[in-house]
Amino acid sequence: MKIILVNSVENLGEKGEVKEVKRGYFRNFLFPRNLAKIATKEEILKIEKEIEKKREQESKELAELQKQADRLKSNPITIEVRLIAGRKIFGSVKGKEIAQKLGLKSKQIKITKPIKEAGEHKVVVNLGRGITTEVLVNIVSKKKRKK
Repeated sequence: MKIILVNSVENLGEKGEVKEVKRGYFRNFLFPRNLAKIATKEEILKIEKEIEKKREQESKELAELQKQADRLKSNPITIEVRLIAGRKIFGSVKGKEIAQKLGLKSKQIKITKPIKEAGEHKVVVNLGRGITTEVLVNIVSKKKRKK
């Protein structure tokens, strides 16, 4: 008997898949728990359209993330900090500050250790869905304000 899974079922399949099962399994387990419905031609066509829409949406999202990755890679950012003795930073620059400057979440920034010196540093940004890029972060001295 052909069925369409309404929800994911362990050891059977994921939501939206068309599967072949025994009548008793469908009648006694899947149907009473609203885990599956009978696969009619209309239902199968409906599921195929939904899957196609989902694929198109995912490809658009991936393209948008790739554009964002290219934009981040081509535009280095500058962070102004107080310096001690020319190169050392008073404190450190952490992923949170870089994320704020880029308009991202701090968990998307991958820094092995906080930045403690002025100059150019490469930082890895994880945009999700397997798309990562390197961003050039330039740490410079903060200018003193005139009173």
